Amino acid sequence: MGIAYALVSMLFAGVNDFVFKQYTNGARQSLGLFLGGVGLVWTVFFGILLLTTAGSVTWTHWPISVGAGLVSILSNILLVRSFRTFPAGTGATIYRLNLVVVAVLSFFWLQEPATLWKMIGITLGAAAVLSLGRIPAGNSSATRVTSFGIAILITACVLRALMGILYKLASTHGIPMYELLAINGAVWGVGGLLYAVTSRESLHLNTRMTGFVGMSGLLVCGITYFMLAATRIAEASIAIPITQMSFVVTCALGATLHNEPFTSPKLFAIAAAVGCVVCLTQG
Repeated sequence: MGIAYALVSMLFAGVNDFVFKQYTNGARQSLGLFLGGVGLVWTVFFGILLLTTAGSVTWTHWPISVGAGLVSILSNILLVRSFRTFPAGTGATIYRLNLVVVAVLSFFWLQEPATLWKMIGITLGAAAVLSLGRIPAGNSSATRVTSFGIAILITACVLRALMGILYKLASTHGIPMYELLAINGAVWGVGGLLYAVTSRESLHLNTRMTGFVGMSGLLVCGITYFMLAATRIAEASIAIPITQMSFVVTCALGATLHNEPFTSPKLFAIAAAVGCVVCLTQG
């Protein structure tokens, strides 16, 4: 059942990636306000569920809840910042390689077994991600890479992996689900707003942004709920890498709604992603 939850989280993530791509198309958009708005939707959604089921916040192992929110919002902000140095596709590709980092952390920190099936599955997942990040020869953006940009991306990758580990720790320490997720959303809301202010972005919330914030906020609720549910049942080294295969859904939506072609790298990535999921289910 944990793998099924991970697949549902992957589905939500794939749709959300597509929605975010539509939001960022065209004129420059306020990313901090967008992230803050998503956090607000996230907080309200799980806050209502928390108050109607538990009645109050227990603050059980609250540093884990706050920490998960912090590493999540920081990793997303750093990912967006990396787009100034890397092509967006390349940055997102390196970011998704957190599936390897979370597996390593699971083996050494959580003492999860490193089986052969897991190793094969994670290798296939990494191959799938890397195949999507290939930059065509002659693309000048491929050369605009700095040590600072690489450091930002690696940091974002590690922080995203830590979020998965903290979700697993939340499960083992008995932190109520809705409480953890509501706190995560609140941290996102504050973090996004601070980013918007410090980056001197426009704080004007127009109708277009409101619609995208609402859609993305609800999708993020699905992503986080089912990811947390997956880690409560399955090992982190199995559940989290599966959720990172969301590009399969994004590619399918792009092909269906925008007639984006299924290139050879995309087909290879999808095949490798399927292989990754199959192998991890055996792990």
